Amino acid sequence: DEGAKGPVYRAESDDGLYWNRIRKCSLCSREVNPWHIDCKHIDDAYKLLVYDQNGDLTIWDSDDGDEFSFEGLLLKPSGKAGSFYKEWLYRSCLVKTRDEIRIYFSAFDGEKNGLGLASVGNIGEMAVISASEKNQNDINKFLRDIAEKYSLIFVRLYHIVKNRKF
Repeated sequence: DEGAKGPVYRAESDDGLYWNRIRKCSLCSREVNPWHIDCKHIDDAYKLLVYDQNGDLTIWDSDDGDEFSFEGLLLKPSGKAGSFYKEWLYRSCLVKTRDEIRIYFSAFDGEKNGLGLASVGNIGEMAVISASEKNQNDINKFLRDIAEKYSLIFVRLYHIVKNRKF
């Protein structure tokens, strides 16, 4: 209800149904028009990923989850022909693994939507791959990510199916 430059709010809930302590967050050090956001508590800090209405994907940092400081510009549309993120970035999310922070994001090349994966070591040092294209290296990395996250579930499902009589 506050116009095009929408603020970011924080709320708390014990059950996901009833919310309280609703308060407006402060994003300092840079003008931003948040559109899609993702916030995670990683390594004793809150990390806020913001897709800005001007097309930038930025990351913000906070100790308390209420006041965020601009940490860096992560990605913007490439503008390059053939790039899967040539024209738009869109919804994105942070995932912390043992070794790094990964950013999964959707993108548009002017004709079709795609899915990207960015590995972040330090801000400013980011490797971007397409998780949508049929590039074997990209697919292998994507499958390793899934296997790392869900291997125990896959093993359990295998044993259930193996021992089941049809």
